[in-house]
Amino acid sequence: MGVSLPCWRSWLEADPVGRVRVGAGCAGGVGADAGAATPRAARLEIDNVGELVDEYLAQHEAEPETIEKLRWLLAKSVAAFGGLRIGELRSQEIANWRMTIAAGHRFEATRALRQVLTRAVEWGMIDINPAKHGVDNP
Repeated sequence: MGVSLPCWRSWLEADPVGRVRVGAGCAGGVGADAGAATPRAARLEIDNVGELVDEYLAQHEAEPETIEKLRWLLAKSVAAFGGLRIGELRSQEIANWRMTIAAGHRFEATRALRQVLTRAVEWGMIDINPAKHGVDNP
């Protein structure tokens, strides 16, 4: 019998027809047996902000120039928050971070981070977008 462990990871899983399913915790649910989890090949685990940005960019459909600009803008937030778990990112940290960005790029860098975190909300990884609530971006 396996040991029951709580899992905290967010994950994406593709079904046979290519639809993506999102979840949090173990594939079998919180406290599922370690051996009962969906095989790694069938699931993409997103542990932190950096991995979320990578997955967002991989799935984002846009012109190559747009992807490169997003990558450049998001590199600023990844440098600050990349290793942080998605659910641990707070509005106050984002508000403080955006003030460290040069004024000419502040709006766009914050908007790019908002886009990524909006997708995290849509995928069920977080309940609210911390870059929208309590973070001014006039």
